[in-house]
Amino acid sequence: MRIGVGTTSELKLRAVRAACNTFGIKAEVFPCEVPSGVSEQPFGLSEILAGARNRAEKTAAQGDFDYAVGIENGLFFFAETGKHFDVPIVYMLTKDLRTSVALGTGVAIPETWVERTRREKTDLGGVVQSLNKGGEKDPVACLSGGRFSREDILKQTILPALNEVLHPESYSV
Repeated sequence: MRIGVGTTSELKLRAVRAACNTFGIKAEVFPCEVPSGVSEQPFGLSEILAGARNRAEKTAAQGDFDYAVGIENGLFFFAETGKHFDVPIVYMLTKDLRTSVALGTGVAIPETWVERTRREKTDLGGVVQSLNKGGEKDPVACLSGGRFSREDILKQTILPALNEVLHPESYSV
């Protein structure tokens, strides 16, 4: 199976491989450098979804893939809590043009980090990398002291999207 992923991020590519391994899929995973077509730091679920969809569609156009995957993280303001959350969305497009979308676990982000993304016109990873003095860009690992990571969350987000394209009969009940 050939899977194109609209990113060159090793973290996201590892998450796709790990999800495939969970299903026992022997997949060749191909990184595709494609633009998201949204802000450097997406805000809101609509913009995050648009970025994931754009990446999947542009990836599909770059090669002969069984599945094209777009992964986009962004910040979502949950008004009832007064907090921003880092939320991933995975958009999958099959060769026969079926789609699947999955929304991942949101992790609360310190408002000082959110303010820096806006002020410095950078993404959350850039803020985290500067806090780590050039090291890791993973906000989840930074906040959890390495106990869990964005890669863990992405794998868990890819699994239901992959399940839907692998088993469409389960979703037509």
